[in-house]
Amino acid sequence: KRPVNQITIAGNFFDTLKNIEEVGNDLKFNMSLVGSPSIKIKNIAVAGE
Repeated sequence: KRPVNQITIAGNFFDTLKNIEEVGNDLKFNMSLVGSPSIKIKNIAVAGE
């Protein structure tokens, strides 16, 4: 298990929200004014690098 960047999450959105285990305190905003902290989600399928 390791951190990933720029991913696509597959599955039901509400189930994904239910599976959030931890939320980090590292909220950052990019150039488009969209931000997100690190999150840990259990049992999730992802695609990306």
